[in-house]
Amino acid sequence: MHVELVRVPAFRVACLEHRGSLERLGESRQRFIQWRQSKGLSPSPEHRTYACFHSDPKATAPQDQRVDLCVSTEIDLTGEQPICEKWLGTGRFARVRHQGSPEQIPAAEWLYSDWLPESGELLDESRPMMFHFVNAGPNLSPRELETDVYLPLQERTVADR
Repeated sequence: MHVELVRVPAFRVACLEHRGSLERLGESRQRFIQWRQSKGLSPSPEHRTYACFHSDPKATAPQDQRVDLCVSTEIDLTGEQPICEKWLGTGRFARVRHQGSPEQIPAAEWLYSDWLPESGELLDESRPMMFHFVNAGPNLSPRELETDVYLPLQERTVADR
């Protein structure tokens, strides 16, 4: 897999916070898609879709899982409960592209478990791992789908280089 080190500037998103078992993530995803469609925020370069994982599913109890479902937008979010405003990005990331179904993304596990320890980079645990669904949509087959996985990295000082 090809890993790119990238800097992502901060960007605003509308967010639905999922808290609890990942087995119920599909329910949150459906609520989020319905809200997004009601606002005309179809997946596009202007309305990028993300899932941000704040907890490691293998190391966190099911009831404590935290995933944010997000779409980049500039619309007014006042009164849009349970949708809230958040900011993503802001910093260095290792990015790898996954081709295929977003239901299983082995690139994420590889990036974290294999690439990170060998890279000399350090994980920034204060920011979530982000999944950007590059070309999401109902008219695409699973093999056509692309997902960029962003692993947050600590900033490097001049002395680190």
